[in-house]
Amino acid sequence: MTGLCLAAIARGELDSRLFWLWPVSSGCVMPAGADKAAIAKSERGTTMSVAKLVAVLVTAFALLLPASASAGWAIGTLELSSTAALATTAAVDEKPVLKGAGVKVECAGSTLNSVSPQISAPNELTMSSLEFTNCNAVSPCSTSKSTIKTEPLAAELTVEAEPGPDLAVFKPKTGTRISTITFAGVECALEGEEPVTGKVSALLPVGQEESTWQIIEFLPKEASGELKLGSAGASLSGTTLFKLASGKGFEFLLKPSRLFRVRASIGTTLVGLTVENVTNARATVTGLTTAEIPIGANEWEIEEPEKANCVKAYAAAGELKSTCQFFVKYKKLTRAATLSLRLVDENGGVVEKFITCTIVDGC
Repeated sequence: MTGLCLAAIARGELDSRLFWLWPVSSGCVMPAGADKAAIAKSERGTTMSVAKLVAVLVTAFALLLPASASAGWAIGTLELSSTAALATTAAVDEKPVLKGAGVKVECAGSTLNSVSPQISAPNELTMSSLEFTNCNAVSPCSTSKSTIKTEPLAAELTVEAEPGPDLAVFKPKTGTRISTITFAGVECALEGEEPVTGKVSALLPVGQEESTWQIIEFLPKEASGELKLGSAGASLSGTTLFKLASGKGFEFLLKPSRLFRVRASIGTTLVGLTVENVTNARATVTGLTTAEIPIGANEWEIEEPEKANCVKAYAAAGELKSTCQFFVKYKKLTRAATLSLRLVDENGGVVEKFITCTIVDGC
């Protein structure tokens, strides 16, 4: 699965430069002749160095996922049914920066510290306080304290299909105030105590792959006004890595469909995709998305019947109208790429299908 490749990039087991050069079905095994020693790196160090790259790749996959898909925390192979404590110290990859009202606050500390952080079933991340360290405002402003502490926070995680997906939205548990910062400076645009209010959006780029470390990338959205410094729109950027207190691998896992499967019939430039109801009861496909990654790599089209015809209620397995088929045809195959299909059923279960096509071998 391509998702496994993305996680392998994050762990340093796979060079992102080679990612598109061999079939996904290989299970992310290095191609013959690849310099494994030069590519492999430590888990934590490599995760931080490629955080932005992985965020871009997984954002593209998130854009393909119908919004009704359901997901939840899992530790190892077990779905989380209660809560699990997080480590109170998170590593900083890219320093947090708060901008707003003509003021810029940078926090250069190597860690983010939190009080009573935990994940909760099915899709929450909470903490009594989050502490940004070694902070100061850029001249001509200054801050009275180098540590900025937040009010109790809660984030609800989702998997969205909309452009610029918000996979985690942090909000105060009560009210709208996230924190308070005291500014000083004769020429500073702000003076005295100023509240930080609203909400902060973030992306978990490898959240759907089991890993000891998970990445949180804050998404700056100053224009949206969802975050404010004083009365002005503000943005928060930065990247951090967090883990469970137990050190176990964990993930925010998509729920697999138990109602449908997708079969592929592959030719050189033509791929036939068949959606099948595998149950003995009527079942419904509520979302179906097909795209190519990298986006825009080649010219392709979906031949009749259109895939939209497959978003419907299906008869029981083996009966008439229990399947639906459509075709993807490449007009011009000029670059190795991966064709991705994602299906969501009536229960929010997901089916993923990935097919890699190369210039030499086709699909």
